[in-house]
Amino acid sequence: MIRAILCLYLIQIRIFGVYVANGHAEEQCELTALSSEVGVPYKEWVLLNCTFTCSDITLWEGSLQKKNPESGPNWTAVEVLVDNWDKSELYCMQVSDDGSTRQSMSQVMAYALPRHVTIELVQELEEGTAHSIDCMVYDVAPVGNLQILLLRNDIVIQRSTFKADGRKGKQMVNVTYEVTASRMDNGQNFYCQATLEVTTGNFITVNSSGMTVRTYGPPGVPVVTITPESNIRKGDSFNITCISDGSPIPEYHWIVPTGANVTYTRNKSIVSVSRAGQTHTGVYTCEARNEHGRVSASRSVQVTPLMRGWPHSHEGAVAAAAFVFIITPFILWKTRNQSSVPGSSD
Repeated sequence: MIRAILCLYLIQIRIFGVYVANGHAEEQCELTALSSEVGVPYKEWVLLNCTFTCSDITLWEGSLQKKNPESGPNWTAVEVLVDNWDKSELYCMQVSDDGSTRQSMSQVMAYALPRHVTIELVQELEEGTAHSIDCMVYDVAPVGNLQILLLRNDIVIQRSTFKADGRKGKQMVNVTYEVTASRMDNGQNFYCQATLEVTTGNFITVNSSGMTVRTYGPPGVPVVTITPESNIRKGDSFNITCISDGSPIPEYHWIVPTGANVTYTRNKSIVSVSRAGQTHTGVYTCEARNEHGRVSASRSVQVTPLMRGWPHSHEGAVAAAAFVFIITPFILWKTRNQSSVPGSSD
């Protein structure tokens, strides 16, 4: 029975790490480097800290140059010079009286923020045409932690990463993007951004200066519409509208039938006729022009002559309708009453 209890006690000692010495229990020791991952600018010193719960002698081990070691009741610290482009491992260590060791690691990585980030592009872009935009990042390290972004008004439109690039030390990185210009690019600000991951999830960014672009393009084929679309009679009014896109905004020019009396809106996109006549019958051609080209489209208008006796205006039509539906019944009523007066003869 006693033997079984002793075995159980020894198992508890193994599981919970409890040591019995001179009749007293000692708690399990803990040793922790406060930063498991540290990013440091190349050739700068960094302070590393470590805490512990045991009173054993604590020291730092690693290949980097160390200075100014300091210690307290439950901590120790040291400065190290980060002058190696490879990741370096430093260990906070304790050696117990029984020869066992405890250790906790800090991994140190040297980096170099870009000295300069630039963007190169032509500021006048033809719509619908591919253009090259160069992003250049100077003296950055490590390249494998770099990400280059091309942005338009703070919206990312292109992205490049270099995880497979194992070059060590400061490097110049150049990326060329092909961008097809569109109308939405006009007046927008383009810039490049270099993003360097100095520790896991910790990024530092450097931006280039911005460049505002202008887009241009010849006018598109005009769309010409007539209102009303059909059945234009003599005396009616109608409009012909011309719409075209282009950059800069196109100007409009018209060819109208000879002798046609018309008016135009200020930008000449609409031709107005207030009282249609036979001179307004014919082809109306709208030409859209800007400095990059010109294009035209045409529509035909047929003004229908009025039948004899047909009113020349909508007001006349209303008057005629009033005569038919009001005056005529009155005349019939009057005639009927007269025929019913006594003494009248056939």
